[in-house]
Amino acid sequence: MKQVGASCSDLVEWLRVNHRCKINRSSIDRYLKKLPELSGDDHRRRELKKRARINKNLNS
Repeated sequence: MKQVGASCSDLVEWLRVNHRCKINRSSIDRYLKKLPELSGDDHRRRELKKRARINKNLNS
């Protein structure tokens, strides 16, 4: 749902209505930030580490 534009508040409401689950918006936000498919930063960080390792090996 998040990938197609739902907000964290939309997800809170959907969980409450469809699953009778009460959760804070901030908890959903924290969880989603940990998912690699939703966080471009994690992918970028891995790429930078990979490049740094390659450069280190080339310079050694």
